[in-house]
Amino acid sequence: MQTYVYASQSNPGLQAWMNHLAAPAIRQRCEACNRMHSEVTSGCPLLESPFTDVAKIYCLPLMRNGHPVGVVNLYLTPDREIEPDLHAYLVMLLDEMTLALEMARLRNQELVTLRQLQLANSQQEDLSTIVRNLIDGLREVLDFKNLRAVFRPAEPRFAGFELSSGSDPWLESVEANGILNQMANMGCAVLGSVQMHAREDGTAMIVLPFCLPEGTVIGAALMTGGRMAPLQPRQTALIETVTTQVAMLVENERRRLETEYRTVIQERVRLAREIHDSLAQTLAYLKLTSAQMQTQLAQGDLARLAQNLQHSHEALSDAYLETRQAIDNLRFAPQQDMVSWLSQISHSFEASSSLKVVTALPAMLPQVNSEIQAQLVRIIQEALSNIRKHAQATTVWINVREWNGELVFDLSDDGVGFSAEDVPELSRHGLRGMRERAELIGAEFQITSHSGSGTTIHIEVPIHIQETPA
Repeated sequence: MQTYVYASQSNPGLQAWMNHLAAPAIRQRCEACNRMHSEVTSGCPLLESPFTDVAKIYCLPLMRNGHPVGVVNLYLTPDREIEPDLHAYLVMLLDEMTLALEMARLRNQELVTLRQLQLANSQQEDLSTIVRNLIDGLREVLDFKNLRAVFRPAEPRFAGFELSSGSDPWLESVEANGILNQMANMGCAVLGSVQMHAREDGTAMIVLPFCLPEGTVIGAALMTGGRMAPLQPRQTALIETVTTQVAMLVENERRRLETEYRTVIQERVRLAREIHDSLAQTLAYLKLTSAQMQTQLAQGDLARLAQNLQHSHEALSDAYLETRQAIDNLRFAPQQDMVSWLSQISHSFEASSSLKVVTALPAMLPQVNSEIQAQLVRIIQEALSNIRKHAQATTVWINVREWNGELVFDLSDDGVGFSAEDVPELSRHGLRGMRERAELIGAEFQITSHSGSGTTIHIEVPIHIQETPA
């Protein structure tokens, strides 16, 4: 607590006296004292002032919600008294002043909390840290001492978490757990926004649900150690704003983890399919061929043995290239702008496949989020892999442009093309995977191909609507 002095004239010992008043020993004696009026002869430490004409002191406490937050000390000369009417007026004036200070403090805390809300989406902090700052700010605005918040887990990846502050052991009790669990299983329409209850010790407890706009409860909080008093409309509005925003932050994190998990599973399925389509088939072919070569060696059929050795070498070379390409694809994670990673993919494919790649890329393209980029990378990699395996092409064209609020990708080759009815079942998996990835990011996906006339893959990605609901 700061010490302020107002006097009608300066005094050389004033600073030393202020330090004396601020000393811990003096504060402890004052906290234990119940006398609001003392004279020089009483031994009051506050009367040990440098003012020689001071004879008495009046202490007027500043109270907030029944708790002392400061004190005003009035020093009087021997000929002055504070009449009862003046004393009552001063008490009323100080109450108004304390209320004004409290309103200013609460308003400042509200602004801090709202500022934290604005920064929450741009910060890269841990979710629990952001949520703790918001809820603790709300607790301070409401002038409660203790808090416990619980956010329930959700499959498949969100483990849930708890936050607490203060020192109320009841918040960890079976009764408190029962209240929190009951709230988690009820709808917001039943709970309402704010519930205040009186406790046996006369203090207040607030029950806060964290509700999504559609009414789903994803967590709840208990606050204790407050004062039983009606909430002001501005406080109620702030509660609803903060609890809704916290609920949306937690829900966004839950959805992010769910999308991340789903993407990992899809990658595992794709990788398993790719291994089955290429490496596993090659190994099966080599197993069969090696058995034939053993027979041919035993029979002395050196001509067929040499032919099978050549075929085996070609199969091993193809398997090596496919495996290396699959590993490179998995390692690749676009960290730079889209033009840069498209160029990188093109150069890598050209070097590993011996096919000519012609790119038409603008100097700059709009940025998309990491999930969109990751799916686009996998689609393009899958398309290039299919060209290398099946197209019998010599040249690949990659054209990217921005048109009518969308990013447009065209991948074409001069290969043999195909008809839909001629596509083998194994190749259909790759085409289906590309289409599913495009749908996941809200993109249009088309394949145009005819036997003998090459193939074109056309993708349109909305720039401003970059995610579809999960």
